[in-house]
Amino acid sequence: MKSLVESFPVLASIILGAMWINAFAAHRMLLKIERERPEVLAAVGIIKVDWWLRCLRGIAVLALTSKGQTLHQGERWVLRGVVMMYVFLIASGVSMLVGM
Repeated sequence: MKSLVESFPVLASIILGAMWINAFAAHRMLLKIERERPEVLAAVGIIKVDWWLRCLRGIAVLALTSKGQTLHQGERWVLRGVVMMYVFLIASGVSMLVGM
């Protein structure tokens, strides 16, 4: 059984490229929020934008719950993209493990 990436290499490349760009945009946006509105990040447990588990959990909370209402709609969509990126990466990893 082939993995998801092996089955659809062009589609996977496009998705991975878009995810990379979105992650870069999210990082810049989170650093800006950290400078200008640190209370927004502190409300969801993000102490520093470092992409460790606490930061990732805070991103998911901001993107998917009412605690993210203080963000602009575009900012929330970027964070939702980050959540979907990790879902895709986990799904791809599981697909590769199952395909072995």
